Amino acid sequence: MRDGDLEFARGRIAFIRGGSYPHCHSVLIDDAIRAVIDASSSRERLLEFHAGRGIDVIITSHAHEDHFLYNSLFPDAQLWVHGADARAFTDLRHFIEIFQPGAEEAALWEGYLKDVVRYAPRTVDRELSDNDRLDFGVTSALVLHTPGHTPGHCSFHFPEERIMYLADWDLVSAGPYYGDPNSDLELTIASLERLMGYDVDTYLTAHGKGVHDGDPGIIAAYLDKIRQREDHLMEL
Repeated sequence: MRDGDLEFARGRIAFIRGGSYPHCHSVLIDDAIRAVIDASSSRERLLEFHAGRGIDVIITSHAHEDHFLYNSLFPDAQLWVHGADARAFTDLRHFIEIFQPGAEEAALWEGYLKDVVRYAPRTVDRELSDNDRLDFGVTSALVLHTPGHTPGHCSFHFPEERIMYLADWDLVSAGPYYGDPNSDLELTIASLERLMGYDVDTYLTAHGKGVHDGDPGIIAAYLDKIRQREDHLMEL
C-alpha cells in the first residue's frame, strides 16, 4: 500500500480510515506476521494490503458488526478476539441474542448480518486475555482488556511506537457508549481511567477523528460526558 494512501503511519503500523456505519477505522501491522485490527474500514484498501502479501491474522477488538464487517474476505487468516466476546464470532444466533431483540427484529438482524455484513461463523484461533503480548516480528503490542462497551472489548498498546489503539473508546464529542444489554457503566469508567495511565504520543480510535494526541486530558473530557449526562438527568 502506498504511503500517500495512509492517514497515519509509524514504524510498521498504519491506519486506514473507514466511513460511516457499518464501517470503522482499521490498524494495519505490516511485519513478519501481517495483521489487521478491526477489518471494517475500506474494502479496497484492505484487499490491496492483502494482495501485497497475505494477511496472517485478523484481530477484532470486540463483537460488534461494524468491527468485523470484512472478516469474511480473509477466511484463511487466523482470528484473534477476547474470550469474553468469542462466542459471538462462532454462533450467529448468540450474537443476535446479545441485543435481546423481539422475534421480528431478530429476523431482520439475521438477514442484515448475512446479506450485508456477510457474517460467517468461524473458529477463534486465539482467545486474547488482559496483558497478553502479541509479537508480530519487530512490532509488539500489549492487549488491554477494557470492558464496558462489550464484555470483551480490548484496546492495544504499542509501547515502542508509543501508540494506543482505543477501539470503540472513540473520543467522540457524544462521549462513551454503554447502552447495549451487555454493556456496563462501572466497567466503562474503570477502563477509561486505566487507559489514562499510559504514557503514549498518539491515540488511534475506531470512529470519529481517528488520530489524536496522546493526552490523557482528552480521555478525561470524554469520560466527563458521563457526569454531564447524569447532571442533565437530575435537572430533568
